Amino acid sequence: MEPAKSPVSYGAASGSGEAELPDLTEQLKASGIYEEYLAYRKSYFDWRKGSATGAQGELTADALEQQCILERGFEYWYPTASIFQMRFTIAYWSSVLFLLGSIFFCMNSACRMLRAHGGRPVQVWPNFFGAIAYSVACYLLYLQLINLPTRKVESLRFLCPDWGRIHDRASTASSVGTLAFLAGALLFQVSCTAALWELSPKWELTLISMPNFIGSILFVLGGVCEILINGAVDDKDNGSRVVLLASWCTFIGSCFFTAAAFFSLLVPDWPRSGLLSSLGYFLGAAAFGINAVLLLLLWEANDFGLTLFYQLNRVIEAASGSTKARLRAAASDSSKMSIRDVTFIAIYCWFIAMALIDCIIKEKWYQEGFYRSGLLLWTGLGLQIFVVATVFIVLLIHSVVLQVPSAEPFRSAMYAARAILILGTLCESIDVMAFLSGYATLDAEHLKSLLRRHGLLKQVSPNP
Repeated sequence: MEPAKSPVSYGAASGSGEAELPDLTEQLKASGIYEEYLAYRKSYFDWRKGSATGAQGELTADALEQQCILERGFEYWYPTASIFQMRFTIAYWSSVLFLLGSIFFCMNSACRMLRAHGGRPVQVWPNFFGAIAYSVACYLLYLQLINLPTRKVESLRFLCPDWGRIHDRASTASSVGTLAFLAGALLFQVSCTAALWELSPKWELTLISMPNFIGSILFVLGGVCEILINGAVDDKDNGSRVVLLASWCTFIGSCFFTAAAFFSLLVPDWPRSGLLSSLGYFLGAAAFGINAVLLLLLWEANDFGLTLFYQLNRVIEAASGSTKARLRAAASDSSKMSIRDVTFIAIYCWFIAMALIDCIIKEKWYQEGFYRSGLLLWTGLGLQIFVVATVFIVLLIHSVVLQVPSAEPFRSAMYAARAILILGTLCESIDVMAFLSGYATLDAEHLKSLLRRHGLLKQVSPNP
């Protein structure tokens, strides 16, 4: 008689003589039913654990949301490598553009407060450049939001979202905060664009003061949403504290923007209104600059959700063993040099800002008759645009190559590139500061007198 066969234990780990069950994850993803499987799996485990019964204790909404994030896992939020790269890129460039825009806003406010040489152009054009940077950065955050459900880069949405699917992955605070920042940045863009022309008081109120005030209020709303999102996180590790600090910087900067817009809107005739308004914008931009630096630190730690999508930051805790080890190793390697990396990124952003402000200076010199023809103006502008494009390419490379390569000649090339860019930043800064302080105008007047003496400079009637 044959001995009775022992039943196979499907709940225990397979023995050495038993074949492991196949992993059908990739097949489920290819069939487009992976999300439905995860939803079914979650419902099944909830039923097995009896989590829906009040006798065994009811979970709070925050705990349920956190449990949902952890159970869905890394593959749920990053289904493909292309989506991972997309979130990586969006987080990096939004942080860089916020930093660049903050530099422009600080420079514009400083020129107003100190009555820098150059007049109106140096008091409006930096704001225009800064508003463009903020608008693009906020649009990238919006792009991150509307593509949370997207599984393939080929299916990216750029404008019209599917709010039903977004609601399953993002909280109301995340959606409201993102939309508030985008709308506020676009209103700032309207205001800064209108300020390029000298308008009547009526149109200045309509196109400059009102958009600034409403945009600032929307930024405050976005800052409140960030604090609500990140203040409710239970873990208070270093990453969570950085996120919360960045959220408070956003809120404080938005409050300064609102105060500055208040003075310009409601008490424009007060003698101190202009000074206090410029000071408010300067302090607000400085707070957003600190926020941008903190966002770069989050990015280097693989927290691609930044301050509005904390589920993307915490998904590493739900990753499988190999994925978690790989991501932690990457975060550890990048965080060793994070301060130096952020320092160089800040230097490059400053270089871009100085080069674009130098374009304003060259146009001002042309108006004053410093150039004999427009050819030198356009070649000078072309050179500055070349510098800006080159530094942007360096920023692009820096997003991938965080560390100095150990192999030659790449190591020497990296050090040489950094040295050249620092030298260029120093030269651009001296050039701009010398003009804004009025120091360079002495040399310019002397040179123009020599050119006039030899008949090489066109005659320009003095300004009334």
